[in-house]
Amino acid sequence: MENRICFFNYCLLFLLCISLTYCNNTRNDFESLCNEWYQKRILLADNMVFTWLVKDTIDNNLNTNCKILFYVDSLGCTICKMKMYEWASFITEITNIVQDRVSFVLVINPDKQKNTLRELRSSLIASRFDYPIWLDMNDSLNKLNHFPPDERFHCFLLDSANRVILIGNPVQNPKIKELYIRTICERLGIDYNPQQTQDNTHEVNLGTFSISETKAATFPIRNSEQSEMVIDTLFTSCECTTAQINKNVIKPNETAILSVTYTPDGGGVFYREVYVKLKNKEKPLVFKIRGTVK
Repeated sequence: MENRICFFNYCLLFLLCISLTYCNNTRNDFESLCNEWYQKRILLADNMVFTWLVKDTIDNNLNTNCKILFYVDSLGCTICKMKMYEWASFITEITNIVQDRVSFVLVINPDKQKNTLRELRSSLIASRFDYPIWLDMNDSLNKLNHFPPDERFHCFLLDSANRVILIGNPVQNPKIKELYIRTICERLGIDYNPQQTQDNTHEVNLGTFSISETKAATFPIRNSEQSEMVIDTLFTSCECTTAQINKNVIKPNETAILSVTYTPDGGGVFYREVYVKLKNKEKPLVFKIRGTVK
């Protein structure tokens, strides 16, 4: 009974996160999804390949008390959906807290009609994603479990028997991420005392526009420190988004301008990110664009 109360407290939190953006029908759909998927057992397909950099097949260990399952389908931009840098950061954060007591089941269903595997490997290398993933060439995981079409519901926290504890993507919402970490620590009996961190995230809504249009946004990056800020690398979440900065060294009290351009690769709601990695800084600055393509 206590677990169910905690789960529905989570549902209320998630509904609060989406309440300002989505209509009542969407919130009602999520409540129905909570009822349907809570404690539901996720079946793992036997024919998935556990691989590192889409090159080497390696052994896996799923005998942990908690698992985080993230499923990426082949619709649209697979690489954009993965958010590899954020997942790498999240995996590192979890590992630093609980060591190897959580398994990460990152399942990718690549599009067989595209050069997705080659592009996927290139993106993993470029993003410095040094963690294994599961390749599901036949989409067997989805066929076994019939995931909802809404990709917000393609990520789950599972217990040792692969039953659903939480639903939602922790790398897309800091409140959901915090709830994942707290829930994992509680189940493993680990004390968790989060430290306050500076939020370097900035976001621009590009609005609604035609698929034939290209949209741009600019972000000021001001150096409020006493020493120079040196740009190490600059990369985006997918090839449909490009970025450039007008200076690679930002002196104290100076401001650089980051220019971001988005060329639609399909219709619907989009969400893209640009990462500015600074020398001698562990976490990059993250800049986000979103909007809707007609």
